[in-house]
Amino acid sequence: VDGLIVVTIVFLQTGIFGPDIWHEPLRHYANRMNINTHGPIWDTAVIDAMGWVCVVFILWNQLSSGYNAIRKTRNGVGYTLLTAAPYTVFCALAFWGWPGASPEIIYTERVFIPYLVLCGMTNAYTISTITLRHVTKHPSFPMTNALMVSFAACGLNAVTGHHVIPKEHEAILIYAIMATAIMYFAIYVRSTVKQICDHMDIWCLAIKHPKTETKSEGPAKRTRSKKVD
Repeated sequence: VDGLIVVTIVFLQTGIFGPDIWHEPLRHYANRMNINTHGPIWDTAVIDAMGWVCVVFILWNQLSSGYNAIRKTRNGVGYTLLTAAPYTVFCALAFWGWPGASPEIIYTERVFIPYLVLCGMTNAYTISTITLRHVTKHPSFPMTNALMVSFAACGLNAVTGHHVIPKEHEAILIYAIMATAIMYFAIYVRSTVKQICDHMDIWCLAIKHPKTETKSEGPAKRTRSKKVD
């Protein structure tokens, strides 16, 4: 929820004041608030400063989560750290590896938004499976999944020099795996919602009519009406 609030505020500020506010140096806003701006740190652009703040919070979140998992786990420290390794590799490829290897392709108007959607779908699927296993107290931990493996394979192809898929076809590759990730995640969401509805005897994706009594069976037995999509 807090992430959605921050993104909404960022979009509102960008829409009202324009995108240039994120490229101004910190000194520009500090001088308006009569803050002492001695030192080179105040020459940092706002967008770069926000990036470093996000990195600090992500590291703090990862370390605190790892500490809590190590403190409560029964499988040892090594296994606990190993379970987080695939997700760490995914984050490294998504934010640094792949964009750093192909900046002239990813940082373009045609590819940047699909790349963000691809990262978002892969991350959403990964986090949702982890959360679902945690809530249902599943004995196994989902270290990897199909979306993460496909993303890592394509990212490693870019990082290692495009030996399998050439760079001129990388934009098409990003569009293809983005569409696959969207369909895969949509099927997963529908399947999960259906299983929860069946377990709780509710219908979220259809209209459920009330149960009706039959004259022959009396109040002891009830018949369920048909589901209407």
